[in-house]
Amino acid sequence: MKRTSFRSGLILVAAISSLTLSGLSSAADADRVDKVSNKDFAATAKTIETTLKSSGFMIFSTIDHQKVGANLKGAKTIEFGMPDMIKGLLQMDPEAGLGMPGRMYVWERSDGKTVVSYRKPSSDFSKRGDAKLTAMGNKMNGTWDMIAEEATKK
Repeated sequence: MKRTSFRSGLILVAAISSLTLSGLSSAADADRVDKVSNKDFAATAKTIETTLKSSGFMIFSTIDHQKVGANLKGAKTIEFGMPDMIKGLLQMDPEAGLGMPGRMYVWERSDGKTVVSYRKPSSDFSKRGDAKLTAMGNKMNGTWDMIAEEATKK
């Protein structure tokens, strides 16, 4: 009897946790952008890097998640920015560093489609309560969208 009661309790906890986590992820994902690519993983990642460089961004790091032991078809995080822009943002508000450098995550779904995912820069910057920082985040949204659009089109 205790075993059944314990098992029922575990099922209830799992169900509540699932509902709670799904609610949190829905709220947390309001500022997430996912763009499905018309290219394969390697071409999409390469186009992001090329577009970033040609737009004046520096690539600070590239993390190939396959090389760190993740069992994934393709998964790469690209961190980027413009040093002068980051310096300006940090001078406006040191906490803006939480949103920098920019990050794009390129990954391959189980169906073979490649996706470019990122959080809108404005989502973090607008929380700071500074109109200039909010405006910069909105401007950066457009730039991130352009980069992802370029990387995912045929």
